[in-house]
Amino acid sequence: MRVSNSLLFNTLMTDIGNFVSRMEDLRQQIATGKSLQTPADDPLGASRAVSIRALLAGAEQYEKNIRDARDWLYATESALSHVVDILTTAKDKALKGANDTLSTDARQALAYEVGQLFDELLGRANSQHEGRYLFAGLKTGTKPFEATGGPPPTGAIYNGDQGVKTIDAEDGFVVTVNVKGEDAFINGQDLFAALTKLQKDLLDGNSAEISSTDIANLDAGIDHLSQIIGQIGSRTARLDRADDRIQDDKIKLAAMLSKVEDSDLAKSMVALQMQEVIYKSALAAASHVIRPTLLDFLR
Repeated sequence: MRVSNSLLFNTLMTDIGNFVSRMEDLRQQIATGKSLQTPADDPLGASRAVSIRALLAGAEQYEKNIRDARDWLYATESALSHVVDILTTAKDKALKGANDTLSTDARQALAYEVGQLFDELLGRANSQHEGRYLFAGLKTGTKPFEATGGPPPTGAIYNGDQGVKTIDAEDGFVVTVNVKGEDAFINGQDLFAALTKLQKDLLDGNSAEISSTDIANLDAGIDHLSQIIGQIGSRTARLDRADDRIQDDKIKLAAMLSKVEDSDLAKSMVALQMQEVIYKSALAAASHVIRPTLLDFLR
């Protein structure tokens, strides 16, 4: 077959172009540490990489959900623990106020302190986390509790809703994040009413009612909140275990992705050196083949 100069030139240019392209691929593998530069490099590997990345993205979303849920639960637990402290302090006032020998001035002083505890309770019931009300159900932009009556206040009403906030912590594991304010502060034991009643009984000097009903109301409120705090602790512990599993999954997925995508640096370096040798040899061969020029003939 007759080989024309143009055919010979084009073939050489194609071969040299392929060598350059191959060297560029190897250079990119070395520079990025990735063997997969485009899906065409390894379609099956690229498909696996996409699947693994999707699993990693899911794990990271679960991780974020858990982090947000734990922060919310920690803030809720902290607020409720402070409420338990308020009720415990109120109980101390009630025990002192139940003493029949206490003077009127002393009872009024105790009643004033209970009034301050009511205000503190109202503040804790309206606690916020990152600008959202903890105990408003799903109406987190609405202040959930408002004092009624008075002065002094005779109780509080709930302006939140009964919405339940849940998050997906991992496949098949849904966790309730919020505590509905009405359940925590009113339904189990009306804590606002308990304090306002104690305050009134102190002002009235009703020691019998203080020593029986008022103290019992406060004890019931403390027990109720302690149960809720215990439930929060259980949820947090489950989230911790889910987070541990997710961290393990992320490590395994990252290792799988590395196995699919990452290049063998030593192997790529050797391949690049070989390609450079081949490329230079091809250039040398080409220079001999294309060398005859008009000037060569004239010499």
